[in-house]
This record gives sequence, structure tokens and C-alpha cells, in this order.
Amino acid sequence: MWKNVIVWLIWLIGVSALYLFANNAGTLIVLLLSVLIPVLLAAAAELSAKHIVAELEFPEAASKEASFSGILKVTNNGILPLQRGEFRIVCENRFTGEKTENVVLVSCKSRSCAEAAVKLCSKYCGVIDITDAGARVKDTFGLISRKVKGFERKRVCVAPRCFDLEIALIEDINVIVDSDEYSTARPGTDPSEIFGIREYIPGDSIKSIHWKLSQKLDRLMVRELGLPVVERFLVLAETSIIPGIDMPSANEKDVMAEAFFSVSRELVRQGISHTLGWKNTETGLYEEYDIKTTEDISTIVGHFLSNTVCAGNTTVAACFRQFYAQCAYAHVVVVSSYIEPDITALYNGNRVTILLAGGAPENDGMRPDGIYSLSFSAEDYKCDLRKLEL
Repeated sequence: MWKNVIVWLIWLIGVSALYLFANNAGTLIVLLLSVLIPVLLAAAAELSAKHIVAELEFPEAASKEASFSGILKVTNNGILPLQRGEFRIVCENRFTGEKTENVVLVSCKSRSCAEAAVKLCSKYCGVIDITDAGARVKDTFGLISRKVKGFERKRVCVAPRCFDLEIALIEDINVIVDSDEYSTARPGTDPSEIFGIREYIPGDSIKSIHWKLSQKLDRLMVRELGLPVVERFLVLAETSIIPGIDMPSANEKDVMAEAFFSVSRELVRQGISHTLGWKNTETGLYEEYDIKTTEDISTIVGHFLSNTVCAGNTTVAACFRQFYAQCAYAHVVVVSSYIEPDITALYNGNRVTILLAGGAPENDGMRPDGIYSLSFSAEDYKCDLRKLEL
């Protein structure tokens, strides 16, 4: 603004010198217009600023790497036109921490509305906070700038792209899971519940043969045992980066979220009820949600992506143990960018697997502390995680 004022003053000095040199009506008119027009426009802008109302509209959800549009609607309730409205729009991905800023210019007649399209695109998943970083009204020459009330904050959820993977459960004889609910999609090893009856396949255990039914049908039939699904599986996401650990890149944060929800989606597909948990980085507390259907996943995606993967002093394992005396889940998966020093707090004779974003593949496998580590890269994560034994 001050730059424009200085330029205007220099112009006035030049026009004044021209008038003094020429001393005619033409130069006088130019001098008067050079003073009056900017002053009147500045006064009009000052008055119109009191009657400006801004509103921003955006969809609640969008896709990664795809443009999504919103509309900035500016209403001028005054009798003077809006010469130049300047709206600074800041978009912050709450999950990855990335920020971008856009400036939208709007002008409109008196007692009318004007709309301007706002196009955004997010390379990574996350909840996008769209906030007003300063809305101002300026005159045509930019001599004054007055702050006006901006629009209310908007949020757009950019969901992760889940990918297909295969999960095979490793049954551990040291873990006993007591459940009254059984999977309707896949068999298990619980003899107290029958999943179904089918024909014998070479390799089936002789103990599973249903002899009476086989004799009646004149062919070998076997029992498929039930699979208890309550409190069998816990999937955790690490959102806290403790001191001494490098902050993961935005790309690594993105693929961590994709791996987290892809594992959950595959468990749902297999009919396995499970729990998703993470540390809320705002409250510092552990949060968990029981998942049985894809609708359950959709319900919590936005809430999870509202957390920022950021520096913290406690891991998700520590937060979990603050709520539970021990980990009673038969299978635990932790999606993280580093191996937590207290991850053994989740080990209780069960199967604990850490899916490590950006880890070294040569260190994959069973660790001495009983934790199984599997690395995946931000570039080839779909290939690295296509088959999991959890």
C-alpha cells in the first residue's frame, strides 16, 4: 500500500511541476483530477468496507491429486461498489502439516453479489483446514486497505486411497481369545463353533472329518471350525514422533495412512472385527474405535486425519498402556515411521507386527524382543505390503 502512496505522491509532484511550468487550464485540470479521483475512490472504499459479507462454500470430501472447487461468495450490501476485495485463503493439511496460500480478488457492484471460483488440489490425504488469513478492501489505486470480516473456516476431508492386499493370520498357541462372536466370512480354529461343512480336500486334518455325515453322503465331509472375532485384532497408527527421531516426510505420512486403512478394509472383507487406535495429538490421549463394516471405517477417517503427525513425548503404545493394564489382543499391528522403544508394552505372548514406513528391508523379520518388523517404502508400498502375515 505504501508503495502505491509513494508513487501517487511522486505523480502529484510531477503534475504540479508541469502546471507551474505550463501554467494553463489543461495542466490544472490534470492536477485536480490527480488529487480528487484517488481521494474520492479511497473514501468510497473506506465506506464500502463496512457492508461486505464473505462466505466460502466447499464440498466436505475430495479425492487425492484431483482438483476440487469451491466458491467464494461476496455480498455488498452498501450503495457504493466494491472496487477491489482481496481474500487470503490458507489451506493446511492437518495430517501432514503442509500449508498453501491463495489470494482471490473480487469486485462487485453496489447492493449485489459476486462469486469467484477457488480451485484446490491436495497431493496427500488429510483434513484440509481452509481459513481466512486476512480479508481486505482496497481502492482502485491501492492507496488504502481496510480489514473486513472474512469467511468462516471450512474443512475438506481428502480420504486415503486404500489398496488391495492379502492378510494371513498367524495363530499363536500362547494366546487364548475368549469370544461369543464368530466370523461369518472365514473359518478359524475354535472347535466350540462350527463355521461350515464342505467336502474333504487333500491336506485336511483327519480330526476335522465329519464321519457320520460322510457315511450318509458316501463321500468325505469335513467340519470348518469357527473364528472368534471380538478383540482379536488391534491396528494402531503412530502419530507421535518422539525426540531423537526424524520427522517423516509428507509422502511417508500419506502412505502410512493408506496402509493403516487398507489393513482395516481387508480385515473387514475377511469378516474380522477389529479395533483401530491412535494417539490424539491435541489431547495426548489414546483413542480407539471398533470396526465391523466399511461404514465404520468411513465414519472415523476424517477424525483420524484431523490429527497431525508431529513431535511428541509419548508413543501410541505408551498411551494404550495408560488405559489398559496389558494388551489382550491376539494380533497387533502398528503402522509407524520408526520402531518405538516401548513397543514391547504391546507384547503379551501375542503376534505383534510393526509396518515400518521408510525402514531398512535388511532388518525385516522377527526381532529378539518378539516383535515382527516389515518395512515398506513410499514408492513401492503397494508391492511391499501386498501379502501380510499378521
